[in-house]
Amino acid sequence: MKKLEHVKLNIYRNTIDSSLVYETFAVDIGKVYHPVPNNLNIETANDYGEWLIDDRTVFAWYNTSDGRLLNELEIADRATFLVLDSSIYGKDKNHVYDTRHGIIEKADLETFEAVKIEVDGRVAYAKDKDNYFFWDEIVTDTLGFAKEYRKLKIKNEHPTKPKRH
Repeated sequence: MKKLEHVKLNIYRNTIDSSLVYETFAVDIGKVYHPVPNNLNIETANDYGEWLIDDRTVFAWYNTSDGRLLNELEIADRATFLVLDSSIYGKDKNHVYDTRHGIIEKADLETFEAVKIEVDGRVAYAKDKDNYFFWDEIVTDTLGFAKEYRKLKIKNEHPTKPKRH
């Protein structure tokens, strides 16, 4: 029977064979453990919600019925990679990405930004100068997305001051 000891974040070491696994939750099973990618540097790894990034590599968390899977985003330029507003989106000097599909081909790199409207606990909306996005798909603004976005921008640009008592 394997015994696990906590290492860091949701990562554990098997005390029998020293293999590393990460803990996640599967819908029908509960806790499950998946192998940690060999090239993940545990010492420098940081969890950014939808992204796990170490000093060399960018990994994307992707939710499935078998729990969260950890996939390396091989094409990402680690040195310039930024997570956008604690969202499923990130970008580097070359591309915009989401955690499920990788490169978002139609996104404008310079103007792309995540929009803090949560879907199932994650920020999955974004916009650029030409389009609105849901994950990697360009969406039509049938739900008043632009109106909500403008309200969020105004609120962030002009926060209300706390009242004095």
